[in-house]
Amino acid sequence: MLKAIKAPKTEWESAYEAWDDAYNHELTVSKLIFKIGEIADKESDRAAGSVLQWFYDEQIEEEEQTMKVRDLLKIVGDSTNALFMLDGRLRRRDT
Repeated sequence: MLKAIKAPKTEWESAYEAWDDAYNHELTVSKLIFKIGEIADKESDRAAGSVLQWFYDEQIEEEEQTMKVRDLLKIVGDSTNALFMLDGRLRRRDT
């Protein structure tokens, strides 16, 4: 039987709060991927381990990127000028 899926959050008090949620989501995704790796190890599935390495590497990058933006938003705080500057920096991918 299928169960209902909880609707995702769609409103935040601040950009920082949104990115903090995004960062925590990336941490959850990492745990799930590592759990798959544990199962592959338990089953001695070497091929899965090789495939999972790409996901491990990608997930490390995702965590790092969301953490950097979240941390920058914490510094920015309520400053609209700083937020505008950060937006320009993110568009250029300077983070």
